[in-house]
This record gives sequence, C-alpha cells and structure tokens, in this order.
Amino acid sequence: MERSSTTPHTGSAHPTPPCSLPHASTNLGGTDLNFAFSRIDIGRAILDGGDITLILKETTTVTPPDTTASAPIAIKASDIQLRNLRFRMSMLPVIDSLGTFIRSARLIVSDMFGIDQRSVAKRLWVCVPLFAIGIVMTFIDFDVIWRYFAWSNQALSVITLWMIVAWLRRMRRGLWVALLPAVFMTFVCTSFVFVSPQFVGMGATTAAYAAGAAVTLAISILMINRIRHDNGSGFDA
Repeated sequence: MERSSTTPHTGSAHPTPPCSLPHASTNLGGTDLNFAFSRIDIGRAILDGGDITLILKETTTVTPPDTTASAPIAIKASDIQLRNLRFRMSMLPVIDSLGTFIRSARLIVSDMFGIDQRSVAKRLWVCVPLFAIGIVMTFIDFDVIWRYFAWSNQALSVITLWMIVAWLRRMRRGLWVALLPAVFMTFVCTSFVFVSPQFVGMGATTAAYAAGAAVTLAISILMINRIRHDNGSGFDA
C-alpha cells in the first residue's frame, strides 16, 4: 500500500503504554489491547489511502508457514471505514489452457466435417482458423464473453436433457425424470433470450416470459413428435 492509517476511537483516559509489559491488557476507550493473547480489538478504524495490486501468475506458489515466527496478532474491528482505496488485479494467460482448447476444438471440428487428421497439413487447415478466432476473442471484453458462455452452458444442459428423454423413450422407461427438467430448462434458456439485454433485451416483463413460454412449447412439441417418430407410435411416460 502507498499510505494507510488506522484511527482508533479513544476516550479521555491515557494509561501507560503497555509495550514494555508482555502480558499487559488495557483499554483505550473503544479499543482493547491484550498482548497476553495477541489480540487487538478496535472499536472504530479508518483506512485512508491505499493502492493494492494483485498479480496472478502461472509460477505463483504458496509460501509455507514459518513455524519459528511468533504468533500473529489478531486485530478485530467492529466499525471499519475504507477511503480512497485503489485495487487492480491482473492475470497472465495460461498457454496450457489455450493448447487444450485448440486441441479439443480441432478434434470436434474434424469429427463433425469428417476431416482426416493424420496429415499435418489437414491439422493446420483446422487449427489456423481456431487460432484466429482465439486471437480475435482476446480483444473482446471478457465480461461479455463470459455472459454468452454462461448461457451456452445452460443451453448445453437443455440439449443433454432432451437426449436423455430420447434415450429413456427408446429404452421404454419412465420419462418424467428427464422430461420435466428438460422443459423447465428450455423455458429458462428461451426466456433469458428475450429478457437479457445481450439478446433481445425486453427486460423482465410479462411479454418476455410469455414469448419464452411460447418458444418452449414449440420446442417441446417438436422434440416430442420427433422422438415419437424415431421410436414408433406412442409416448408413454
């Protein structure tokens, strides 16, 4: 920190400083100093001015505790006021995560389009566009990317639940255990599209939820009819 100060709330009493007494305990108005138990209770404190920088690096390790050091002093305050504090945090990119993403995406794309991956040229043909997409994403606000990622994660759960419904129908087992969650999550994802400003942006209004319910009903009917068509007539739950 650049500058910090703590101002305890003290009364009119001025006792002898307890620094020379290792087991002293005294009270300064709202402040209680107990050196026998390494405790300082501050009634009111003000921290004015500070610059905090937190840097997360790949090589950061946990410092082992120093068992030879003296016991730490516990400081407790019932009222703390923070003024003029600046906090910054930076995180250096981890190349291993990018490598895992590119490798997984390359295998998914090659499997979807039937691209053979035994030759280096075809691997580069798939990887270069993925690298380009990754570079472009570094210039986009991470908060925006994270919101879309969170929605896509829920959308993935919807797809998974409907796949489970189809599997249960094929195995002639009870469907309600997956059908109800599938419909519910479909409504959650579709209504978010109409409510959130990152999509349609209608806000938390009745019209937005009604539109989400209508899309949910349409998707549910489409999925049920498709499952019935693929597995014969009937949809016993």
